[in-house]
Amino acid sequence: MPSELIKRALAARHWAVRHLLEAENATRAIELGQRVVKDTERLLGTHHLDTIAARNTLAYAYESAGQLDVAIALFESNAEEHQQLLGSNHPRTLASVNNLAYAHQSAGHLDHAANLFESVLAGRTRTLGSTHPATLRSRNNLAGAYMAAGKAQEAIPLFASIAADRANVLGPDHPGTLRSRNNLAGAYREAGKLEQARALIEAVVADTSRALGAEHPDTLTARHNLAAVHRSAHRTQHAIDLFKSVLADRTRLLGPDHPDTVSSQENLAEAYQSQNSISRSIKGIQETVAKTPGIPDT
Repeated sequence: MPSELIKRALAARHWAVRHLLEAENATRAIELGQRVVKDTERLLGTHHLDTIAARNTLAYAYESAGQLDVAIALFESNAEEHQQLLGSNHPRTLASVNNLAYAHQSAGHLDHAANLFESVLAGRTRTLGSTHPATLRSRNNLAGAYMAAGKAQEAIPLFASIAADRANVLGPDHPGTLRSRNNLAGAYREAGKLEQARALIEAVVADTSRALGAEHPDTLTARHNLAAVHRSAHRTQHAIDLFKSVLADRTRLLGPDHPDTVSSQENLAEAYQSQNSISRSIKGIQETVAKTPGIPDT
């Protein structure tokens, strides 16, 4: 049996792999992760839970690097191992299936991902209850899978139930509750229920600004989504004004290269283009960024 010192050394190296992933160094994480898995299998055994955990982190590394086929194979193997060792309803087994579902969704296997998320939701509801945080996350994951597959109508009742349950469990002003309402508004918009989307997202903007502050990233996201609703409803000028406002605030608060800022730039450009004005699109973005203080010239 390996000594406690060996187990600690393996755990430290496993932690280093996770740290590399957090630092977005997937290539280095794969290199170290492969060695950690090999050594853990040799010292603890192929079916040891620590070995499966090391393989799981390696699968994350492959997923982060875009090597989805390899990641899926590892996640699938881990889910099978956990099921054999712990049973199909154990939290680790359900987490493994959840990881596999995410990988399939990233690979575009949307129906298969939804089926896996459904199985995780059923397992967590059965073992943890319908309002447990992990169960609510599973319901949210399934709703997100429906959205990714273009099934907004099927996502709506899930997002609605999540928002209601989170309001009861966490409170109406909890960030998780507010995000759930934001997600529900997005599903309404995708389903073409634009007036319901507008009414809800306007309320979310007001509530998020009050609860978290006008400059909180979630408030900016809600304002961005309100602009998107206006664009979907062909209220283009209103959408442009809102997108410009959000772009200015995101540039100031997050920086010009932040993904959310770039998203605002792209959506503002698309709103201008819907007015058949590419020149205004370019000029409008340049003027918005130029008027934003605190951004160095590049």
